[in-house]
Amino acid sequence: MTAADLGRVYGFGDGLDVPAGAPKAFFAPDVDKFREAIGFDCNCLNKYGDFRLSYLSNPGNQYAVNEYDSSYFFQFDWNLDLGGHKLFGNAGIRGADTRVRSVGYTTNVTATGPRPLEATHEYSDDLPSFNVAYGITQDILVRAGYAKVMARPLLNNLSPTISQITTPTVANTNGTMTIGNPELSPFRAENFDLSFEWYFAEGGLVSLALFRKDVSNFPQTVSSAATLQEVLTPDQYLATLQTQTPQQLAWILRGGPNQSPGIYSVRQFQDSPGGTIKGWEFSYQQNFTFLPGFLQNFGVQANYTHLDSELDYIVDPGQAATPTTPAVPAASATGPFAGASPKSANFTLYYETPKWSARASWAYRDAYVTTYPLAAGTCPPGFIPGTNPPAPCDSPLVNDFVGSRATRNIDANVTWQATDYLSFSLEGLNLTNQTEDRWAYAQEPVVTQYSSTGRQIFAGFRLTL
Repeated sequence: MTAADLGRVYGFGDGLDVPAGAPKAFFAPDVDKFREAIGFDCNCLNKYGDFRLSYLSNPGNQYAVNEYDSSYFFQFDWNLDLGGHKLFGNAGIRGADTRVRSVGYTTNVTATGPRPLEATHEYSDDLPSFNVAYGITQDILVRAGYAKVMARPLLNNLSPTISQITTPTVANTNGTMTIGNPELSPFRAENFDLSFEWYFAEGGLVSLALFRKDVSNFPQTVSSAATLQEVLTPDQYLATLQTQTPQQLAWILRGGPNQSPGIYSVRQFQDSPGGTIKGWEFSYQQNFTFLPGFLQNFGVQANYTHLDSELDYIVDPGQAATPTTPAVPAASATGPFAGASPKSANFTLYYETPKWSARASWAYRDAYVTTYPLAAGTCPPGFIPGTNPPAPCDSPLVNDFVGSRATRNIDANVTWQATDYLSFSLEGLNLTNQTEDRWAYAQEPVVTQYSSTGRQIFAGFRLTL
C-alpha cells in the first residue's frame, strides 16, 4: 500500500485571483480510501487497530456540564406628562445566581484507561438597569440608558477534561497540557447609551446613538507555565497521577530545575482584565410614499457605525516564586476588541407591494482583528533568557495580531406572492464574489487564509396550507 492508494489530488483556486504560476492542485489524504483500506469505521478489532466504538475512545472530547440558574427581577415603569412633553421609561434590577457542575476525563492511557474529573463553581450577579425617554416634540425623542450586563461562558469552555497532555521523562524539559476551566467567570460589563431620534414621517427615522461599554471581565485563551499541582485540584491531581508511568511520575515530582516539580506549558481559558468599547451609530430609514406612481413602493434603510475599543489582554499570567526561581510578574497588553470592525455600514433599497417584494443590500465591514496575541506562550521566541546552556522556547509568546481585511458584500432577493397560499422566491448571496482574506502580523501582514464561497443563487417556493 502506497501513499497514492490513500489520497487524491484536490483542485484549488477556482474563483480566486491568484498570481500566475500559483499551485492549482495539491495531494492530500482521502477519507473514503482510508475507510476502504483499513476499515476504521467497522466497530471492530482488525489487524490495523482497535476501532470498537466507545464513549471513552477519545475521552479528551467527553464531558458534561450542568448549569443551574436561578434569578429574580424587579421593575417599575412610568409614563408622565411634563407640560405637554412625554417622559417615560423603566428601572429595575435582576439578580442571577449560577451554579456549575462539570465532569470530564483525563486522556486515555492503554494501561490504566482514563480517569474521571469533576469540578464545581458558583457565582452571583446583581444587574441593575435604567431606561428613560423624553419627548422634546411629538417627533423628536431623547433616550438614555444604563445597564449592568453579563453573559455566561460557553459550556464547552467549562469542561474539566484534559484534552491533551504530554509528560516528559527527561529532567529540565517542559510538558504540555490543554485543559478546560470550570471556574471561568462570565463576560461582565456596564453599558451606557444615549440616542437622539427624529421620526420625521410615517415610517421615517433619523437617529444618532452614542454608546460606551466598560468591560470588567472577558474569557481569553492563555498559555502559562505551571506545575501539575498548581493547575489541578487535589482530586484531579491524584486522578491524573494514576494515568502516568513511573518515569513520568518521577518527572512530575522532580523534573524541574534542581529537582523541583516538572513544569507544563498550559493552555486554558482565563479571565482577562477588561477595557472599554465606545462609539456612535447613525441610522436613516424612510418609505418613499411621497413619490408618484410605482416609486412610492420603494424605501431605504441605512446605518453607519464607528467603534473604538481598548481591552487589556493577558500576554503572560506570571508565575509565583519557587525555591529555585524568582517570581515572574503578570503582564498584559492593550489591543482592540477581537471580532469587531472599527467601521461598518449597511445600505438597503427595498420595494414592497402585496404581490411583489424585492430587496438589495450592500454591507461594508472594515478590517478587524480576530485574535490577540497571535500566540499565547510562556517565553519569548528563541532561547529562554537566563538558561545555561541556552534552552529553546517551545511555547513562544508572539505579541502580534491575526485579522481579516475589509469586505464589501451585495445580496439581493425577490419574492412573488402568487396566491394567498403560494409564493416563489429568488435570492442571490455574495453577488460581488467577495473573498475572505485573513492575515497575521499587523506591520508586515502575511496571508493565513484566502478563500471564496463564490456567488450563490437560491430559488424556492413556499406553500401554506
